[in-house]
Amino acid sequence: DETQSFETYKKVKATISGADSDFSVVVNGLSPKTTDYFLAYVKKGVAYKYGAVKSFTTKESECPAGTIDLGIVITRSDGTNYKLYWAESNLCESGLCANPWDYGDYYAWGETEPKEDYSWTNLKYCTDDVGKHFNKYVPSYDPSYWSGSGLPDNLYTLSEEDDAAHAKLGGKWRMPTEIECSALRAACTSTMVDNYKGDGVSGRLYTAPNGNSIFLPAGGYRDGTYVYKKGLFCYYLSSRINGSIPSSASGIEYNVYRNQGCLIRPVTE
Repeated sequence: DETQSFETYKKVKATISGADSDFSVVVNGLSPKTTDYFLAYVKKGVAYKYGAVKSFTTKESECPAGTIDLGIVITRSDGTNYKLYWAESNLCESGLCANPWDYGDYYAWGETEPKEDYSWTNLKYCTDDVGKHFNKYVPSYDPSYWSGSGLPDNLYTLSEEDDAAHAKLGGKWRMPTEIECSALRAACTSTMVDNYKGDGVSGRLYTAPNGNSIFLPAGGYRDGTYVYKKGLFCYYLSSRINGSIPSSASGIEYNVYRNQGCLIRPVTE
């Protein structure tokens, strides 16, 4: 409780450790830099015995501005770990959207600006009009997709200059990797919700064990000049091509063709 009155309060059952007088509790969802008050009590029959009112002050949040801590820690290939933070809202031309339920802008994979027509003929790094030849981001195992000089570049992950989230936000902001998308799905429970917080927008809510959550509005995807499956499905890009089909990219929930316009939920460390 943030006041000593305890007009509003949260009950938490203590865990006894060692002697009867030793106990511990875990409380989630507290605000940073806030003084909270608590008291312990014991109930025996219908009688209650209360301890003294005490307090503690939570630390300043370590979350970067505009992010949510879902408690996700990723292990790099070299064995080191890092804390992953997901943005509160989607990417748009001016940066992050003002609200979690805002759709934001649609981006083709490997491009850093939204556009009107999402087709193969105007896709960066595509050299034909059917999505079968590219001069960047082609795995070496399938050289038939390569139209550059020499051998395929064997690049699977977007470089910074082709990452829309990094281009708009700078710093350590970027699009999520395929591994980070998998970690989100594994760490959180997900539910499709309608009319999120009364805004009239449908989408998927990912809730972590620590009680924090992110909402992904179901913006569908753009193909050509049309928007498909808006309000029904969440098509969000990752920074990695689909390993089995070089003309497509992996996403948070679905794989998409590289030319299709999809939403982006940035991440940072």
